[in-house]
Amino acid sequence: RAVAAYGEAANQAPPALVPSPFYPTGEMAKTCEVVAAGREDVCLKPLKMLSAYDEMRLRKASDALKAAGSSTPASDEAVRLIGLVEAKEWATLAGELGCTQPKTPDAAPKKCVTSVAGLDVAKLAAAVSKKDPALMTDALVKLAASL
Repeated sequence: RAVAAYGEAANQAPPALVPSPFYPTGEMAKTCEVVAAGREDVCLKPLKMLSAYDEMRLRKASDALKAAGSSTPASDEAVRLIGLVEAKEWATLAGELGCTQPKTPDAAPKKCVTSVAGLDVAKLAAAVSKKDPALMTDALVKLAASL
C-alpha cells in the first residue's frame, strides 16, 4: 500500500496500453517484439517461443548428427543452424541464411537463400520468414534426417 505525505500523490506506474516507438533490447528482446511506452517491463506482443517438445526434437537431431561419426561440412552446418534455433538467435539465423533485414525489428526477414554449405534450406528460410519456431524445428529435423 502506497502512503503519500500531505499534498503528494502516491507513486504509480503509468498504464501499459500504448506501444513504445522503441524496440526492446537485451533479455526482453529475446521474448518480446513490442513493449509498452514508458514501461519496458511490459510486453505487448510476445515472440513465438520453442516448446519443450521442439527443444527435445532439436536436441535429438543434433545428437544424431554428432553421433554419426562422419563430420562433413554439411552436417557441421546443420548442427550450427540447430544451435542457433535452440539459442533463439533469430536475427543471427536470418543473417546466416542471407535474408534481407527488415526496416523494423518486428517485421519478418525476406528473400532468404535456399542453399547454405550444400544444404537445401528452402523450408527453413520460409519458416524464418514467418518467424515460426515450430516450422523451423520441423525443417531442421527433416534436414538432419536427410544427411
